[in-house]
Amino acid sequence: MSKELGIIVPFIGETDYRLNFLENLADVLIRNSISSRVVVIADSDGAHLPAELYQNLESSKLLDLHAITLRENTGYGRLIRIASAHLNTQYALIAFPDGSAQIELIPKMLNEVRLDANLVLINRFSNGKKNFAYVLQLVFRTFTRLLTGVKLPEDSTYGFRMYEKAVFDALAVSGTRWDFFAEQTLKFCLANANIKIIKGEYRASTARSVKLHFIKDGFGYIRVIIRTALHRLGLKWY
Repeated sequence: MSKELGIIVPFIGETDYRLNFLENLADVLIRNSISSRVVVIADSDGAHLPAELYQNLESSKLLDLHAITLRENTGYGRLIRIASAHLNTQYALIAFPDGSAQIELIPKMLNEVRLDANLVLINRFSNGKKNFAYVLQLVFRTFTRLLTGVKLPEDSTYGFRMYEKAVFDALAVSGTRWDFFAEQTLKFCLANANIKIIKGEYRASTARSVKLHFIKDGFGYIRVIIRTALHRLGLKWY
């Protein structure tokens, strides 16, 4: 019997904070009686926790946990796409184990997709506080609106999100780095999917590996905007 929710946890780089994240995640799932399968995917064996720790989490925290290693130098977007392909669930959640994901909001997110949402995003700036991450968001949303005519929802590139997997699979998101999230949101918008926003708060990442690289990632965001414009001109993206 397949689980209702699949949870994708991508690992790149250091492992110091990850055991605590998985334990906290398990506690949220247990307290809210959420049936889920957790896929931990890393870009190397060294990025994973020791196998005995995974086994302890499965036995003590009742986690249905599957570990995957993608043995090549890759970005978060590719890790997430591969992990999603391993899930046979109705919904999927992406959660980075770096302190930025508000996992206490998972029950609210799940409730939204159970009702009618195809994609659930968190607005980290709903409390009115702005920072550099907000400025980057604003720049991307502004250029997207000017060049493609698509009005993106608030905090549209934040990585902590839940989506209906059948819709995601049909849209064939291809991003391999941080542009994955921009592409996913834009494709859901172009497909007139039902996108719901939940109020959240900004939490800074505690990991050095979870960083935006302006040159490498900037070209990815430009690609997404150009491809969106071409789609609206008739060169279909999906």
